[in-house]
Amino acid sequence: MKSNPGRRGTTTGRVKPIGSFILVEIDFGPNEKQFKHYDLLEPVAQDKPGMFDLLRSGRFGGPIDLRRLLTFEKVKGELTNVFYSMEASNTDYYSHQFKPVLKFIESPVGRLLIADEVGLGKTIESIYIWKELQARHDARRLLVVCPAMLRDKWQSDLKNRFNISAEIVNSKRLFQSLFDIAERGISRDFNFIISLESMRPPRKFKDMDNMSIRAELARLLYHNTASEEFSLFDLVIMDEAHYLRTPGSRSNDLGQLLRESAQHLVLLTATPIQIHSDNLYQLLRLIDPDQFYDKSLFSEMLQANSPVVNALRFLWRHPPELERVAENIKTALSSIYFKDDVVLNRISDQVENLESDPEKRVELARMLEARSLLGHYMVRSRKREVLKRTVERKPQVLRVDFSPVERAVYDRITNWIKSHTSDYFDATTLSLIMRQRQMASSLVAALKSWNETGYFAEMLWGDLGKSADLDDKLVDHEISDSKTLEEFWQNLDPNEFVDDTDRPLDLKFLEESDSKYTELRKFLHNQLEENSSEKFVVFAYFRGTLQYLKHRLIQDNIHSVLIMGGMGDEKKEILQRFSRPDGPSVLLSSEVGSEGIDLQFCRFLVNYDLPWNPMKVEQRIGRLDRLGQQAERIVIVNLVVNDTVEDRILYQGKFKVLITL
Repeated sequence: MKSNPGRRGTTTGRVKPIGSFILVEIDFGPNEKQFKHYDLLEPVAQDKPGMFDLLRSGRFGGPIDLRRLLTFEKVKGELTNVFYSMEASNTDYYSHQFKPVLKFIESPVGRLLIADEVGLGKTIESIYIWKELQARHDARRLLVVCPAMLRDKWQSDLKNRFNISAEIVNSKRLFQSLFDIAERGISRDFNFIISLESMRPPRKFKDMDNMSIRAELARLLYHNTASEEFSLFDLVIMDEAHYLRTPGSRSNDLGQLLRESAQHLVLLTATPIQIHSDNLYQLLRLIDPDQFYDKSLFSEMLQANSPVVNALRFLWRHPPELERVAENIKTALSSIYFKDDVVLNRISDQVENLESDPEKRVELARMLEARSLLGHYMVRSRKREVLKRTVERKPQVLRVDFSPVERAVYDRITNWIKSHTSDYFDATTLSLIMRQRQMASSLVAALKSWNETGYFAEMLWGDLGKSADLDDKLVDHEISDSKTLEEFWQNLDPNEFVDDTDRPLDLKFLEESDSKYTELRKFLHNQLEENSSEKFVVFAYFRGTLQYLKHRLIQDNIHSVLIMGGMGDEKKEILQRFSRPDGPSVLLSSEVGSEGIDLQFCRFLVNYDLPWNPMKVEQRIGRLDRLGQQAERIVIVNLVVNDTVEDRILYQGKFKVLITL
């Protein structure tokens, strides 16, 4: 490099013509290949003495030379063992939060997937990376892309934790700023936050006849690929990146556009690692499509990498299981990916003497982690590995039996649903199954809200990651399905359903005898009698259920508040009230509360109903089980109505639910 003669590498032969200039790929050493502008390079002089020649001839610099070189490197920002971001935040220090910074600095592609468990501070880790880029490379343009419900939290965290003022923008505001940069050559610095929903490109965004602002924004990103000299963004952070995991979806298309138009990219998610390796593969394709280009090869990599991961897990146990560490390293060395690996052989030779040397164990663990085949592209920390004290989770199930009248209503409507289900499993069937789930959540609320439409498509995406392509069909069916179910309910003969007092069925009667709510009320009363200042977070999947619970809790003098989607700034004010010691006892929350809010001052979580996706449950728990939780134990209560669809969700698994309606 002409600007830095000490930075040398070897050309690989790959070139990229960009406009009127040429980029040349240079191999700078292990795992570091970069494209550099041809005019910034010069051949290494053949007659120039090398470092070893200088050493052999005794030609050394003095202390002043060393001090000058160190000062130059530090000012230049390329001393990788100096974290300029370490004192840049108003946060508690956790060493694991600097692990992604180190990984990012060493990344061969300038992109990273952070897949820490819920509650370990992925947001803070990504902002540390931003501060590091600012210090090292004078980074000036940051874009945070997140679900709409997390925009306010990102803005608050940036301001309160790092004193970074960020603007929440829409697609029009973003387009105008990027157009000034790309087309008008106007220098713009910004810290923008935008919702994933508002940036998704249209299907045929390349069609010039499509003049929508999102299509124009997508075309602008598409035509402005990042290079060493120019990029629209210095860093793009994409939160809840599991929404990008479906190939061909508009969210995935957006991920690819931002990857190519940004100098650096960070993806944040806790979800895909625990669901299926295909989800991880798709996200790593966004990180480096050249490395992860074939799914079968990726499966081979995972299989070869598994012993390394297992060895690391056994090494971190207390006490470490050294025999199993050695066994797994031996297995890894038998793979073609690690054959004759010098570092693994070195670790294998030193494993036996680790028992009495904790510092050596930490060092070997670091070396072992660095050998992971995915180590340059992702980082994952687990609570049990990084926290001195992990919170104990105490789950309990409150089982509920429907009353005879409730059972009769549930069975009658279930049979009606079955009779209207097609023989083939499609969006229509899923919509009908959702109705059954709605009844199991709250029978009264379900009967009151059959006409709610446009919501099941959203739930289908959240539960199963199904493509939004089904939305139109699903919503169309919901509209007609809601009307027919409403008519069915209205045409029921109330005298067919009576209790022991011969009282005919109506909604008021069902509300008064609601078995599931009665169980919740009894649980809350018992706990509040023991401690009147206790806090409870009650999750439910259905809006109607939440509104019904709010109504019932008010009647029973249990102070509660409710958050759902679309509340804007009101949600922030509600959460602040709930967090106060003299605030409400119960927070009722839809899935909007399962991501991006901090509730570590609570120790009771109630799942009034259960989603199909187990990671949704984990995300709910992660609101309480996170850094800063002071309780030794958190209690997770699952309310389940016996012999209903949610009973099978809990005990038979989500896929059995789909086939045993």
